[in-house]
Amino acid sequence: DGEKAVSAVMEAVRCYKGRCARGLVPREELLHEIARQIPGVYVPRFYKGVSDTGIASPIKPDIPERIVRQTEPLTDANQPEGTLVPYLSLVHDRQVLEVRRGCDRGCRFCQPGYTFLPVRERSSQDLVRLSKQVLSQSGYEEYSLLGLCVSDYTSLHEATIALNEEHGGRRVSMSLPSQRADRMNCDIAHQLKVVRKSTITLAPEAGTERLRRVINKGLRHNEIIAAIETAYQSGWAAVKLYFILGLPTETDDDLLGIIGILQEATERCAAMRQENPARHRRMLELTCTISNFVPKPFTPFQWFGQISPEETIRRQNVLKSKLKELGLRKVNLNFTRPHVSLLEAVISRGNRTVGEIIYRAWQLGCKFDAWEEKFNFALWDEAALTAGQSLRLLACTERDIGVSPPWEIVHVGLSGAWLEGQWSMAVSGDETEPCTQSVCHGCGICTQLATMHVLANPKQQTMSKNPFIKELPQGENQAKLEHCRTVPRVDTRDPDMVLTKIRFEFTKTGELRFISHLDLQHLLIRAARRAQLSVLFSQGFNPSPKLSLAVPLPLFEESVAEIAEIELSQAITADEFVSSLNRCLPPEVQVRRAKPVQASQRKTAIASVVGRALYQATPSPSSVDYLYNKYRGLVQANMAEKVATMVSSPALYCQTSDCKSAVRQVPRDIKPGVFSLKVLEVQPLTLEFELATLSNLHVRPADLLRLIEPEIIWRVTRLSLATADGIPLFDFSEKGAL
Repeated sequence: DGEKAVSAVMEAVRCYKGRCARGLVPREELLHEIARQIPGVYVPRFYKGVSDTGIASPIKPDIPERIVRQTEPLTDANQPEGTLVPYLSLVHDRQVLEVRRGCDRGCRFCQPGYTFLPVRERSSQDLVRLSKQVLSQSGYEEYSLLGLCVSDYTSLHEATIALNEEHGGRRVSMSLPSQRADRMNCDIAHQLKVVRKSTITLAPEAGTERLRRVINKGLRHNEIIAAIETAYQSGWAAVKLYFILGLPTETDDDLLGIIGILQEATERCAAMRQENPARHRRMLELTCTISNFVPKPFTPFQWFGQISPEETIRRQNVLKSKLKELGLRKVNLNFTRPHVSLLEAVISRGNRTVGEIIYRAWQLGCKFDAWEEKFNFALWDEAALTAGQSLRLLACTERDIGVSPPWEIVHVGLSGAWLEGQWSMAVSGDETEPCTQSVCHGCGICTQLATMHVLANPKQQTMSKNPFIKELPQGENQAKLEHCRTVPRVDTRDPDMVLTKIRFEFTKTGELRFISHLDLQHLLIRAARRAQLSVLFSQGFNPSPKLSLAVPLPLFEESVAEIAEIELSQAITADEFVSSLNRCLPPEVQVRRAKPVQASQRKTAIASVVGRALYQATPSPSSVDYLYNKYRGLVQANMAEKVATMVSSPALYCQTSDCKSAVRQVPRDIKPGVFSLKVLEVQPLTLEFELATLSNLHVRPADLLRLIEPEIIWRVTRLSLATADGIPLFDFSEKGAL
């Protein structure tokens, strides 16, 4: 946990920069000060590696011999209220709420399960209070509960109900990471679909109970099948599963056990569908991500080696052939590339020699290796050979039990003897219960780090057996929770609800011309949430906010007069709407004016009446020299002549993609959609033109500009939108009157 260390290091750097400005402190002294005074910080240059074991030892007397891991309780400081909200959609485009830190399940392949102990939880009151604060400031429409094993959060049921009661009315949905199959039930499944369905992900990890005992997963076969059935019964026709290939002691029977789980789950859900086809309209689809085992430091499996890439491929083929033999068409297997996993194992188990391999690989051109098309294993192999090493030996060689690995310089709190005992239990197939559900197992975490497990709602009988468990104080933050600002919940079925439809004109300029139409919609909705506006939503399984933009603005184009309409469940004036929304929007996107739409006009979609758009185009700075050189300085005369010729031409043909084929180009006459075209200015060269935006006749600025000068990169700005009759869109009414 680096909360305290990060702040301390930044303060030390700040002081160092102030003293360096006066020429007082060299960088070496700053690093020495950080390594000496701030607990939990490792500065490699002050340690040397021993040749036979690779364990680092300090070269200065005032440097700690081992770096002791620091732990922090879950407080408000761990959950920042203000977060950066990107303009572009990300992979995990949601708010994250950490509910539980640490996991005592003891899965023997899982590094975070050992290095993030002890278990620390938040109370459900704190969670709801913090969620209200962070969601009101970020504007996200989805949040996820974060933890190594959220299913073990002792207040999960109470927290999910309280969170949905607080945020469900405003259509903010909740999602969970992968869940334990033995904790999956209908109540949790129901809470996950209160607003909209999120993905159901289960992690059995291994195919047979024998192998799950080896890895200490603690799952029975019937629990896995029951969890999949529960998800299907609750309305999920697609379920994701995680498995690991190449675990220690794994055999082909264990691999076939994976297919057995998939087959049985498919057959049982098919029987459920046959009994009630109206409820289950789709067959169950299973997506299985099968990663390769990578031995990790600070785990009982750190002494095991990884299987070879050739053996990995053979085992993957065993799964593929068995799946094909059974004909499970609704099952999809995703595999990790063997050589990527081999490299992960090398880096995971490495000492300082691996640092040299990484540096040499970079010199050979290994960059962006996470991208499949960029990864070149041959270069990594060459880098290892030049360093006198073998990647296969580093990754696949089993190490002697009890030999201190190079990462022992860091003391995470675990006893080496306890890890060795867990290795022996794995080989014999014995399981270890979670210590927060049984007795203390003497791993060393609580005694070595002077800490305890802090649970929101522990079982009293467990607390009587394990002295290292304490209960989180409840109710002390209830007053904060009740006084936290809340946006009124919205029920679109309420007949007495106030409905307000606002039409507004806004800009999209500068750097934000590089974001897409969908990202622009997200930006506006999140700004409305931050402004505490009660946006109305559609009905159905996946409700969406009632915001409509007149015409999508193409990527790379900007505008000073975009038109949109939004529906609210509150009474608000146009001036209040503009001021409140602009406070939550970036300078490049600002509302210029707004007006309420009369009740008689609310059924008319703004996108259905737009007919034309006025544009302005100027050459980009890089194209100015090209124009000057091509026309020998006579840009004005040549452009004026070209524009005059096009205006008087009976037809203007441009090449566009055939709707049935994205490759074949067909000519299209765009002249009926060009209402005006003229040279507005010369210095700088500026063109102005008005184009049709009708569904049956839509002319893009790029099509027209390509006919004028195909080699020029233009910067295009939309100046206004109007109906087909030329009425400004902002002023349009159903009667067509201004």
